[in-house]
Amino acid sequence: MNWFHSHLPARLIVLSLTLTARAQLSVPQASVVFTDVTQSVGLHWTHVNGATPEKYLIETMGGGAAFLDYNRDGRLDILLVDSGCHKFSGNCKPSGNTLYRQNADGVFTDVTQAAGLAGSPTYGMGVAVGDYDNDGFPDIYITGFPRSVLYHNNKDGTFTDVTQKAGVSAEGWSTSAAWFDYDHDGQPDLFVGRYMEWNYSRNPYCGEHRPGYRSYCHPEQFPSISSRLFHNNETTTMAHSQKLGSRLVSPTARMAKRSPAWEWTRRMLMGMGFRSFGSSTSTTNLTTSSITMAMELSRM
Repeated sequence: MNWFHSHLPARLIVLSLTLTARAQLSVPQASVVFTDVTQSVGLHWTHVNGATPEKYLIETMGGGAAFLDYNRDGRLDILLVDSGCHKFSGNCKPSGNTLYRQNADGVFTDVTQAAGLAGSPTYGMGVAVGDYDNDGFPDIYITGFPRSVLYHNNKDGTFTDVTQKAGVSAEGWSTSAAWFDYDHDGQPDLFVGRYMEWNYSRNPYCGEHRPGYRSYCHPEQFPSISSRLFHNNETTTMAHSQKLGSRLVSPTARMAKRSPAWEWTRRMLMGMGFRSFGSSTSTTNLTTSSITMAMELSRM
């Protein structure tokens, strides 16, 4: 019996318990029942975070999943994103990012190696699926630390890492991402939500100063970092190289004043858990990227 009940007269306690019981009895039975079929359909996977006694903050997050029909056979396949082992994990065996192809009988087969997705270069956090080059086949963007990765679907059951060619590595700690056409030009653009300014050397001690009592620090102890918006400049593929001379600046409050659509998008992304829209104003020229950073949307 809780504190509230212990301070009520006997009659009220009985009435309270009676009403609670009636409320529980009046709950309608579910018309849809779910059954755990993970093992029976061939999904044998466990997320690994490479946790250490040093309590590196990235160990507290990570892991993602996506349904996608990567080979366009009409059946949804599954991509599971692993965090894995970071540079200080020690004795750690990662599960690795894993792509499961759905067979005609509803059972899944691990095709990670054959698809070219084995051996991730990042500590995985999440995934966003989108057809950035509009060729009809879904591409994969995996967020993580210390950078994110873009895989192009080659339309033959394999993927190629085109991150550097596209210029979308989003260095730092990226957690989530979303594809959307913000300027209505028919090309999917990419928003990447970055979490905070963090690295292995910026890992202060939190908790009690005695063996076994160290804890993970609260995220508010670290400075925020600006998210990234990448504008898709190409009409077909990302392979074309062209001098673009675009500017890179972080989104600012004036973007909201220029476009009600941006303000709606900002609120939506904040609701999805994106942490910060910073105010950095550094600029750079991008000369070989097919997708460029366009943080200042001057034409919106």
